[in-house]
Amino acid sequence: MTWSPKRNTPDWHECLQKAASNPKLTLPLTVNSWCIHCRKHTILSGKRSMFIDSEPQWTLGFVRPLYLERRPICLRCQGLGQPEARFVPLDENIPSITRWNLLCFAKSFGKFDHHVESKLLDHWPVFSKMPRHPRMYNDSISGCTS
Repeated sequence: MTWSPKRNTPDWHECLQKAASNPKLTLPLTVNSWCIHCRKHTILSGKRSMFIDSEPQWTLGFVRPLYLERRPICLRCQGLGQPEARFVPLDENIPSITRWNLLCFAKSFGKFDHHVESKLLDHWPVFSKMPRHPRMYNDSISGCTS
């Protein structure tokens, strides 16, 4: 595990696959995601309603690598004065993790070798695709629409 010289923290990048590390696993080459609050009402630049990650990043893992969630700017949330939100995969079968939680994982387990980290990440809790605190919008309560 390498350490970030600026903050003296472990580098969470070390917990990511450098390339397809397990040829038996077929990971998606693209991941479609949307704002966890706006869901199908997500608005991105170019009037897009979903973010297409053409370079998805995956954690280490032998059985179930986790997709590293992205945080593009949801123009709908921004227009309503809401803080930026997580973008979660549309596909319910894609487990994901936030960058913050991957950093916490690296702080706790980064001293182990990649084999141990992979085993731990295979059993790491999957993040919910529903917000903890739904935002109230005029046309719906976030998380209650599909």
